[in-house]
Amino acid sequence: MAFIDDYRAHVTEREALGVPPLPLSAEQTAAVIEMIKAGEGNTEENLNLLFTRVAPGVDDAAYVKAAFLNDVAQEKISVPSIAPEMAIEVMGLMLGGYNVKPIIDGLESKNAAVIKASVHALKHTLLVYDLFNDVVEMHKKGNTAATEVLTSWAEGEWFTSKPALADKLTVTVFKVPGETNTDDLSPASEAFTRSDIPLHANSMLRSKMGEGCIPAVNALKAKGHNVAYVGDVVGTGSSRKSGINSVQWHMGEDIPGVPNKRTGGVVLGGIIAPIFFATAEDSGALPIELDVNQMDDGDVIDRFSISDQPAVTAEGYRLVWYRSLRKAELDAVARSNRIERALKKLAALRDKLRSPRTRYRQDAKVAEAVAEILQSCEAASWIVTAIQPQTQATFRQNHRGRPGRETQYVKKMATRFDLTYRIDDARVVADATGDGIFPLVTNVVDLSELELLKTYKRQPTIEKRFSQLKTDFEVAPVYLKAVHRIQAFLCMYFFALLVESLLERQLRYAMRRHAIDALPRTAHAWCV
Repeated sequence: MAFIDDYRAHVTEREALGVPPLPLSAEQTAAVIEMIKAGEGNTEENLNLLFTRVAPGVDDAAYVKAAFLNDVAQEKISVPSIAPEMAIEVMGLMLGGYNVKPIIDGLESKNAAVIKASVHALKHTLLVYDLFNDVVEMHKKGNTAATEVLTSWAEGEWFTSKPALADKLTVTVFKVPGETNTDDLSPASEAFTRSDIPLHANSMLRSKMGEGCIPAVNALKAKGHNVAYVGDVVGTGSSRKSGINSVQWHMGEDIPGVPNKRTGGVVLGGIIAPIFFATAEDSGALPIELDVNQMDDGDVIDRFSISDQPAVTAEGYRLVWYRSLRKAELDAVARSNRIERALKKLAALRDKLRSPRTRYRQDAKVAEAVAEILQSCEAASWIVTAIQPQTQATFRQNHRGRPGRETQYVKKMATRFDLTYRIDDARVVADATGDGIFPLVTNVVDLSELELLKTYKRQPTIEKRFSQLKTDFEVAPVYLKAVHRIQAFLCMYFFALLVESLLERQLRYAMRRHAIDALPRTAHAWCV
């Protein structure tokens, strides 16, 4: 019982720091196991310590835990509070390391419940390394449980069985204006505590906010929603993993069986450093780059919908919306190019208006020239123009000859025009929210959104095939008038395309069998 007293004192010390207790050491783990075997103390508390407060992986404490649970699973020892299949289930939460071999051995158990638990645990265990070959050997010997595990791995059930992302995320904004580098999230001055994630996370943003960061985050959590880290520029610097650990500790979710570490969390940034972005994804967070200028600290937002209710067009056809990152990049570049072309042409028009020999003497003519430029450049939505009339007086003598003291002049008033223009930044930002989005309208109802998109992507290949009708086959002109004759004529061309595609498929199959990547280009001549 001395262990429990010492451990509870440790818990109290850590609570004063605002963090949970450290994971159990190997000695502490062994002490808990002995108490469980002997039935000493509070059984529920002891089991919770063993199941949730031992770090997974390959440290000494994990070895002690796995060895004990393996003995229980193989029924070498009997513990009233831990059934053999429960031992396997608990080892299934240890990610990988000393637990993998005992779980694989469970596939050959004489206990059906242990086999079932081992299959389920292995389906969600990835860090098996060379022990994968042991499962393969069991499969070859006819072990159906091993076959089920291999099939699950091949089908990626470890991923497909995870809960789907919610249709809509509701988050409370924790806004950090300006640039946040990884040293702000994980100060180098506190590097000695990085292995103790909860303690190290207490220093997050201390250089920017002093001691006010953690209370501010906790106050936002009180609103009842997950908190999203929001910044103009996020994640520059090198301490990306420890920086993500700090963010996830305050804004993520606990990992079952893994003490003092969390996953999940949402990171929103106008710019997110690429390596930080990748590290966030690898850690289970959801990083999103978007315009954060309109977000304020404490805002509750739920604008991150990833799917909407099924929609139909006015004609009743199925309407599906997609967003492509590549298309978003191309849309932004296309808009920038259109604006740039329009500005150059407007500048040239302005120079003409200011020329003494300008031909634009009427307001309507100038407006027509401006509209033509914006329309031809497809930039009317993003450029605001103003035509400014200016009245100028000119004087001319009333008769020919050399002017003298008595020469009289006639005053003439002429209207000239100037042009001003500017980019409508607000409209550009608003339109940028639709970058990459495109709809598909179809009467197909038995394909999923993903299958429909893959089918649509085959369209260029099909169109390329039919383009041969106009090029290689020269289907036009057609010297037929009767509709049925034209249909029969085109049908023959369709059969020609079909035969050609079948021949090409046979050729590609043959190339695959003989490991030929490409055919050599050779000169050829068509023979009639």
